[in-house]
This record gives sequence, C-alpha cells and structure tokens, in this order.
Amino acid sequence: MKARIRKTGEIVDVIAFKSSETCPEKDWVRYVDSEGLDLIQELNALEDLEVIDKTEDKAVDWEQRRYDLAKRYSIEFVKLQHYQGRTECGILYSKVVGWSVELADELIAKLKEGGES
Repeated sequence: MKARIRKTGEIVDVIAFKSSETCPEKDWVRYVDSEGLDLIQELNALEDLEVIDKTEDKAVDWEQRRYDLAKRYSIEFVKLQHYQGRTECGILYSKVVGWSVELADELIAKLKEGGES
C-alpha cells in the first residue's frame, strides 16, 4: 500500500508492519522508500503513516465504465425476460439495449456528481 510518512512527507510503499496497542515501543514498518531502499523503521503504522487512497492517482475511464454497466444491465434485462416466461420472440433487443445504455448513462451522471444531491 502507498503511504505518506507524516513527519517527512515522503511517499513510500509499505510492505509490512507490526502495530500493538499494548506495546507501542515495539511497533515497526517495513517499506520501500522513494530511492528504492528497503527499510525497517520504528514507526506506528496508524499514527506515523497516512494511507494514500489508491483511486487518488487513477482517472476513471467513463467510456469503459459505461460499456461494462450497459453490458451488465443487458444481461439482467434478458434474464428477467426469460424468468417471466418471455423467450426469444418476446425480447425486443433494441429496447433492451436502449434501456441498458440509458441506465448506465444515468448512473454515471450521478457518480460524476460526486454524491451531491
């Protein structure tokens, strides 16, 4: 996991750590620093490190997300049609595709708002 050492601001890759509430003086963190060195330091993982969110550096690929959502919705719509006893001739594929894309677009629009209502 990526973390920032609070005291120095250095971003490191944490490999392992030991943290104890009963014996904090024996806490340690093993990490790879910005120069590629594998180090073990007497640090408390909870107090001395700030975990960096994995999504912080990644941009969302909205087109891929749209495709994945529409595909999943299409599968569910077709399964629902079969479950209700409407087989081959009862399924209007163009409508299923339209509904799926419309739902995917609505969900993505809501996600892009960032939870604002």
